[in-house]
Amino acid sequence: MSWALLLALLSLAIWCVLLTARGGFWRLSERLGRAVEPAAWPAVVAVVPARNEAEVVGEAVATLLAQDYPGPFRVILVDDHSDDGTAEAALAAADGDERLTVVPAAALPPGWTGKLWAQHQGLLAAREAAPEAAWLWLTDADIAHPPGLLRRLVAKGEAEDRDLVSLMVRLRCRTFWERLLVPPFVYFFAKLFPFAWIADDSFGTSGAAGGCMLVRRLALENAGGLAPIRAALIDDCSLARRLRRYGRPGGRGRLWLGHGPESVSLRGYDDLGGIWRMVRRSAYEQLRRSPLILAGTVVGMVLTYLVPPLLVLTAGWHGDGPAAALGALVWAAMAASLLPALRLYGLPWLWAPVLPLAALLYTAMTVDSGLVHRQGRGGTWKGRHQAAAAETRHDAGGGLETPSGKGAGDENFPVGSLLIEKALRPTVMAYYAVARATDDIADNPGLAPLDKIARLERFQAALEGRLDGAEVATAVRARAALQAAGVPVEHARRLCEAFKRDAVKLRYDDWDDLMGYCADSANPVGRFLLDLHREDRSDFPASDALCSALQVINHLQDCQKDYRALDRVYLPGDWMAGEAVTVEDLDAPRAGPGLRRVLDRCLAGVDELLVEARPLPWRLRSTRLALESAAILGLAEVLTRELKARDPLAERVELSKPAMLWHGGGAALACLIGRTLGRRPAGTERTA
Repeated sequence: MSWALLLALLSLAIWCVLLTARGGFWRLSERLGRAVEPAAWPAVVAVVPARNEAEVVGEAVATLLAQDYPGPFRVILVDDHSDDGTAEAALAAADGDERLTVVPAAALPPGWTGKLWAQHQGLLAAREAAPEAAWLWLTDADIAHPPGLLRRLVAKGEAEDRDLVSLMVRLRCRTFWERLLVPPFVYFFAKLFPFAWIADDSFGTSGAAGGCMLVRRLALENAGGLAPIRAALIDDCSLARRLRRYGRPGGRGRLWLGHGPESVSLRGYDDLGGIWRMVRRSAYEQLRRSPLILAGTVVGMVLTYLVPPLLVLTAGWHGDGPAAALGALVWAAMAASLLPALRLYGLPWLWAPVLPLAALLYTAMTVDSGLVHRQGRGGTWKGRHQAAAAETRHDAGGGLETPSGKGAGDENFPVGSLLIEKALRPTVMAYYAVARATDDIADNPGLAPLDKIARLERFQAALEGRLDGAEVATAVRARAALQAAGVPVEHARRLCEAFKRDAVKLRYDDWDDLMGYCADSANPVGRFLLDLHREDRSDFPASDALCSALQVINHLQDCQKDYRALDRVYLPGDWMAGEAVTVEDLDAPRAGPGLRRVLDRCLAGVDELLVEARPLPWRLRSTRLALESAAILGLAEVLTRELKARDPLAERVELSKPAMLWHGGGAALACLIGRTLGRRPAGTERTA
């Protein structure tokens, strides 16, 4: 057998597999269609990140506001530091429509890509504006949608019980380079992520198109939001994978991806350079930044797309008639498989035979992507370098903090509430900023453990006055605030010690081991508040008990999320072993009997801590702090009862804002009445 015939047979075998066993990707037959409409239309919020999109954002916003959606609908546009009047253009297009809110983006923190950071802030704004929203529509500022699209997206999501409904919008296809490369781009994408496989839960394939993604809010929360994929360059498919794996407790999220030719991209590529830069930005990331996978991809592309036409065009040189004939057959099949993509874009069949040229160019773009990423220049987009996960993982330079976007409003218990004296609140918030920043560093999945420790040590050095500078501004401000208030910096330093332990310690041997962790991660918070209010330090034990109880409650609420996102388990290992429970049991849809007994044993420990903490509100001199501690104690008792009655693996066990106000306010009021009337519960007197 000649080498030419061998190559021809290899190429033929590849195409037999592609055409018959790859989900019929080349047909491009997945369309949104019309589904049974729900009886009640859920609330939806569209989130639109926008950076220097003044030229097109007006038309995009107008099409969003023109949706004929029957349910509550609003649009959050995040202006990502545009300098071309993007926000003004969006507001002008809205023409006073109050359903549009423009949010200015905060500074891009280390470890986040610009688009994901903007979307993250948009999601936070959406939660504030419409906490009842069941769906989030993630779309782009350069895409125009038909008026009835959202209605059909929601109908499909509700009727088929999907967690993600996504559409690949119609890209512009006018110039020579667009006609040569856009249909093959859609074709190659469908080959990588067969749409039929994505819709079929049995395959487990994940994929999405970032221009139009309707996401179920609960599924996104189950998956941890956007923070776990904060450094992803291919953000749409990364989110789809996350939703597939974690969108439903103990089960796969349900996804659907189709073609949406009615939605159109308003931005095109007039020359080859624009398309080249778009592909180069993320192609190597798709290959997991692996030189070996890149090399294999190049070989595969050559065998699949270049060998057949080369065997035909060089037949006079190699002289192998059968090889040339097979090459022609494969070339014809290859061209025929592109016809649905050409029809989608209204192009004649004459473009089909040049698919090998498009494949050659995309292969070159992918190689170039590997080169620039290896040189540390990958991910540049819209004038800003987007650090990929692999680039940021070991980078301890630049900004020290890695903000998750969480704030005081995201905590289970009040932080710096109105019960705290107004003059003391700035110091409380400065201390909270330390807790938030150090916790975010320890919980950042994009940082290596040694990198986390290095960052926390520098943060700690700044708290102790051994380091200054912009990168440790949060620590410097906290140090100044604590010193001005006469509060020991030790209370903040111990938080750094706890989170350095978090960076490397993923399991706890027993209850005492867990309480040792709480002694540094939680108890300093209460001691800080007591010292700030000049309370008697003999109340530290009761305060420690309350803070440790709150920490364990939080661990139990998040036991599944901590395991999935960080492989971290805050349950006593000896108790788990005694019940024949493994950490893998935390990934189940519901807690089994053994795990349930471990959780209940932890809650019994919380009950004992709360008994020890109950005298605290009655012993404190500061009435405001007493009421604050009474409210927190009351919330802790309610959450403990909820965790006993509900399964934290099957659902997120938490209190709504009204419930927090009701239970916490009721406990504070009872304490105020009791202190006013001098009716202290038995056992709350201070002992000498």
